[in-house]
This record gives sequence, structure tokens and C-alpha cells, in this order.
Amino acid sequence: MSRELPSPGEIGADLGDAMRGGHLLFTPFAPDEQAFFRGLGSTGAFLSGADDAGPTNDTEHHSDWFSVRTSNANGNKIDSFLRRDVDYDAAVDPASGVVTATATVTLHNDAPASGLPDYVIGNIFGRPRGSSRVYLGFFTADELRSATLDGSPLPMESQHEFAGQVYSSLVDLPPGGSATVVLHLVGSVARGPGAESGYRLGIGHQPLVTDDHLSVHVRSTDPATPVGAAELLAAGDHDLPVSTEPDGASFDVVQQTDLALHVEFHRS
Repeated sequence: MSRELPSPGEIGADLGDAMRGGHLLFTPFAPDEQAFFRGLGSTGAFLSGADDAGPTNDTEHHSDWFSVRTSNANGNKIDSFLRRDVDYDAAVDPASGVVTATATVTLHNDAPASGLPDYVIGNIFGRPRGSSRVYLGFFTADELRSATLDGSPLPMESQHEFAGQVYSSLVDLPPGGSATVVLHLVGSVARGPGAESGYRLGIGHQPLVTDDHLSVHVRSTDPATPVGAAELLAAGDHDLPVSTEPDGASFDVVQQTDLALHVEFHRS
């Protein structure tokens, strides 16, 4: 049996949302075709949809970047109840390129304590039903100076990944509960001859049942060289709204794909 395939436009309309969200991935094997699909974010390569930011597209690694990743450590299906709020606040020195950032990751476990089978809300640790143990990884170009979990010091494992670091720890969540991890980071981005060369931030997306609520704020440490303009790009070069105010560039979105933020500094 055979049938005529739909047009490319029909295929894109039917599958585009799933592909942009990372739920449908594919890649060609011909090297000269891979660059096009990396730009669409369809290959699954790390931060491949983040325009010219991040370790995949920025081959000289002059940009800042991060990606929050979580894994289910429970031996069940409870991760479908996980929600994540991510906030990234970065202060950039336009002259030196030094970046001082605070990343705040709040994990919410919306699982009930009863009413579902152990296959979903049980666990292998003998903890109460509905409890969730999350393996949290924060991938970044920056260096971790300190971390806290709900205000208490949090030791984190460090490994070298994707021309940067990943800082990891287990986080326990009771049924219906939340936990907040705060990471204090320091890094640097390459600078040109003047402040106009700007700051680039790549933000990797992990496909999940519930997309992240993401907020980002970038400001200058030099009052004489404030943020002058900003552009936010999603995979496939789609523009998203970003606010530019005297105190910095900001956006607040439900993240559904890799993102790239470009910020320019202007001398006042």
C-alpha cells in the first residue's frame, strides 16, 4: 500500500509544535545538512537551537550559557508531576566581560500522596508515597562559588561537560511540596574593543511534561555603560518579547525551546 505524502507545510503545521518543544527529534546523517536542522533545534544537540550562543553554536565559547536538567531518581513515573521555576540574574562588566550571576531553581512536586499505583507515586527508598527524589544538574559556562537548598548550604558535585561545568545534587520533595536551589556563579565572556560587542546568553531547554517558567534579568555593573538594546531569539530565529529598561534587559516566558539573548551596552 502507498499514499501521497502531505505537503511540507502540512507536515510542519502538524508536527512543528512537537519538534520545537523537543518532543520530536531527528537529524540527517549528511554533514552539510546537519547545520540547517541544528538551527531548527530538531537534532537534540545540546543548546543547538540557541542561535550563536552556547557550546554547540559558539565554537569559540565567548558566550554565557546555562541549562537546567532533572532526572527521576525514584524508579517510578512521578516526574510527570514535576514543575520548575528558573530565574537567572546576571550582572555584566562591559569593560572586562566578567559575569556575576545568581540562578534560582524552584522544584515543585504536584504528586498526590495517594490515589495512584506505586508504579507512579511509590519509590525505591522507603519514603512516603508521593515523595519525589530529583537529580538536579545545572550546566553552565560559569564557575560555582556557592549553593544553597532552602537557605542551607548545599554541596554539589562538579563535572566537566560541553566545554563548561555541570553542578549536580539530589533534591527530595514531599508530595505537594517544593524546594529552592540557589547557585551563585562567576564567569566571563570575551570582549571586543568596546562595550558595543555586547553579551550573549544561551539557555538550553529540557523537554518535559510541563515547560519551565523562566525569568532572566541582565544588567550592567557600570552606570556609565548601561544596557541599550536586547534581542531574544528562540530556535528557528523566532523573535520573542524582551524588555529593555535603564536597569537592564528582562524577559519572563514559558520556555518551550532553546533561547539566545543578545544584549548591547551603550556608553551614556
